[in-house]
Amino acid sequence: MLDDAQYLKDMVNTSQDINKSYGYLWWLNGKSSHMLPGLQLEIRKPLSENAPSDMVSGLGKNGQFLNVVPSQNLVVIRMVDNPDNALVPAKFLDEMWEKLNMVIEP
Repeated sequence: MLDDAQYLKDMVNTSQDINKSYGYLWWLNGKSSHMLPGLQLEIRKPLSENAPSDMVSGLGKNGQFLNVVPSQNLVVIRMVDNPDNALVPAKFLDEMWEKLNMVIEP
């Protein structure tokens, strides 16, 4: 259990001005823009347009994901090989949520 409520709040909110979609080691969906590692380009849309806006994600090496969606009491874990060569496979993440939305009841 995480007893430090202020740290938890800080962890799931934007931690700096460079990348609105990044907190303390967590990727934050639902922000107005994001930047991916290796690119010095602000992408003016959420990390995943198909995922719930309150999703926070641990996006790890080789396309491993831990997605937490508080509004749906949902955790989605992906532990298989890298789907592409991206440092953060954001396109795959969005496509995965597009498919999940077809089977998850609102």
